[in-house]
Amino acid sequence: MKPKILFILHLPPPIHGAAMMGKYIQESELINSSFDCFCINLATAGSLSDIGHISLKKLLKYFFLLKHISNVVREIRPELVYITPNAGRKAFFKDFIVVQMLKSMGCKVIAHYHNKGVSVYQSKWVYNFFYKRFFSNLKVILLAENLYKDMAKYVKREDVYICPNGIPSSCKEEMEARRNNVIPHLLFLSNLLISKGVIVLLDTLRILKEKGYPTSPDTVAKIMHSNGWFSVRAGAKKLYLQNQKRMENMLCQQFSVSKPNEVWVSDVTEIKYGKYKYYICAVLDLFSRKVVAFHISMKATVQLVNRTIKKAFESRQPTEPLILHTDRGVNYTSKVYNQTLQLMNITHSYSATGNPYDNSVCEAFFKTLKEEELYRHEYHSEAEMKKSVSDYIERYNSKRPHTYLHNKTPNKVEKEYFEDHNDPEKK
Repeated sequence: MKPKILFILHLPPPIHGAAMMGKYIQESELINSSFDCFCINLATAGSLSDIGHISLKKLLKYFFLLKHISNVVREIRPELVYITPNAGRKAFFKDFIVVQMLKSMGCKVIAHYHNKGVSVYQSKWVYNFFYKRFFSNLKVILLAENLYKDMAKYVKREDVYICPNGIPSSCKEEMEARRNNVIPHLLFLSNLLISKGVIVLLDTLRILKEKGYPTSPDTVAKIMHSNGWFSVRAGAKKLYLQNQKRMENMLCQQFSVSKPNEVWVSDVTEIKYGKYKYYICAVLDLFSRKVVAFHISMKATVQLVNRTIKKAFESRQPTEPLILHTDRGVNYTSKVYNQTLQLMNITHSYSATGNPYDNSVCEAFFKTLKEEELYRHEYHSEAEMKKSVSDYIERYNSKRPHTYLHNKTPNKVEKEYFEDHNDPEKK
């Protein structure tokens, strides 16, 4: 009699890496011939946009899922339960309940991780508390050896197995790879997130460029967009019309540009002084990471962002059209603000809805400002607070080295650029 294995995994839809690997396991002739396999779909989201969101429908689906898992375990009594859990955020707690229920029923459980993130959340006492219980008496499968450090705090190395991802063979015979293009094309087949290595890709392209190797980075989304293609799925007409009207994301987390005043990024953050709230709007040049303008107000209004972009324009006096990238806050999407940009010959690029990584340069600056300056002082007046921000930004531009800039300051990077290009107008 073959050993019984219960696979609790993600299956498409929606389509993502873990779901496709789940599909490969479910359809594997080798696995199904070696074991008596039973599969349960762990997914409760119906689409990619639905992932991470809580709704009554998903909660009901989850409770029925728990009941179904319990019934199947009692019926088949598997020798092993395989599960693909999430590393962090809300989804972790959903998987925590499933795993604890399986353990209470006497099941041997092995968890196959297709992502990382445990170490990101382990500093929070709530996650740390539940991680200790989740990983107790648990075997783990990881995609690579260097991923072990993500959960080394909770799992012994001898309880970890390394199994790289694979794909089903699509042909019977090996075929020779051929490339006819002169310039190598690098295809980044993933979501454009920092955690997926998009910054590594950009650093790679920069290094190759410095060494004299021409490359062309491509993404599936970029290729589809350039050709006017849209995925075929339910509600395709509605999605097509939405795509036609959407606010375009011109950066797609590609934060490397070739010269100053090519792309600016802007955002607004909230700060507190005493019982009052203030808002800082900043504009940064993506080439040098220099803060080219900022303004502080007690209201996050259109006037705040309008005043800031005008200051930036007057300060820099760009002679060529440029791109300004922001999120989709109401102040940045207002008709008045976009009219201002049109007068300045500035093209507006927008982050995707609910994705802070699309404007991570600004997010990182505000985080640094708060951690290195605002959180370290107790201000006694509005004027003192504003001077503190102003002084910090001056140091940030002229004295603070940046890792991204190879430990140079924004001012130095721009100075070197204009000197190299023999530009008399040193901004």
